[in-house]
Amino acid sequence: MARQADNGLIYSGKTYIRNLMIPGAGFVDVGNVTSLALKSESEAKERISKQKGSYGSALDSITTPKPTTFSMKCDTFDRHNLAMALMGQDVDFNQTEETVTDAIIEIGQQGQWYSLGKTNIDPDTVALKTSTDTVVDKTAYQVHAGLGMIQINEGSNTVLAGDSIKASFKTKAVKGFQIQAGVLDNLKLEIMVEGENRTTGKAGTLHIPSVSVGADSEIDWFGDDFAESSLAGTVVKAGDKAPYTFTEIE
Repeated sequence: MARQADNGLIYSGKTYIRNLMIPGAGFVDVGNVTSLALKSESEAKERISKQKGSYGSALDSITTPKPTTFSMKCDTFDRHNLAMALMGQDVDFNQTEETVTDAIIEIGQQGQWYSLGKTNIDPDTVALKTSTDTVVDKTAYQVHAGLGMIQINEGSNTVLAGDSIKASFKTKAVKGFQIQAGVLDNLKLEIMVEGENRTTGKAGTLHIPSVSVGADSEIDWFGDDFAESSLAGTVVKAGDKAPYTFTEIE
C-alpha cells in the first residue's frame, strides 16, 4: 500500500469523560488535559533451537497482544477532577448556623489548640467557662475560627493543664463541597476526545468506551508549580467490538 501523505501527529483537543459507575451520568468536560496516552504492547514466545546448525534460532514464534494501557494527566482541578485524583467521592457541604451551649472541652496543655467539634465558628460568639461556671476572660484564650479550635494562653491562671471547660458559640452558615478521599478502589470511565491534528488541520475523534483506572500521581499541596493529576489503567474490551476507535474527518 502506497503512503497517502507524509504527515506528523501533534494533537490538541477537548476531553470528555463519563463515569460509568454513576447511573445516568453524562459526559463532562475534564478541562486542560496535558497528556493522554495509549500504549499497545505484545508478548512474544519463541521455541528456540538447541540443534546443531540452528542453535539459538527461533523454530516457532507466537506473538500475543497485551491489554492496551491508558494514562491521562490534567491540571484542571474542579471538584470532580479533584475527587478522581484523590480516589474519592465529592459531596455538597452545607453547614447551617447553629448554637452550641456548654460543650465540654478537655484542655490537656496550655498553648496548644483543641477542637470545639465544629468548624467555621463565629469568633465573636465564643464564650468559655470553667467547670465551676467561672467566666474565662477573652484575653486568656485564642480562637481559630476556620478550624473551630481554641487555645488557652500559656500562663493562664484561670484554666490550667488538665482542666475541663465549657464552650458556647455559634457556627456560621457556609456551603461548598467535600471530598471523601480514598474510598474508591478504581474508576470506570468512558472517554471521548474531540481534537485536531495541528500539522494537517484535520479533525478527529478518539473514543474509548471503557477504561478501568486509578490515581497515579501525588498532589503536592504546597508545591510552587501548578499541581497535575494523573490517572492510569487499562482499556477494557467489550464483546467483539474494538477496544477503542479513532476517526479522522477529511
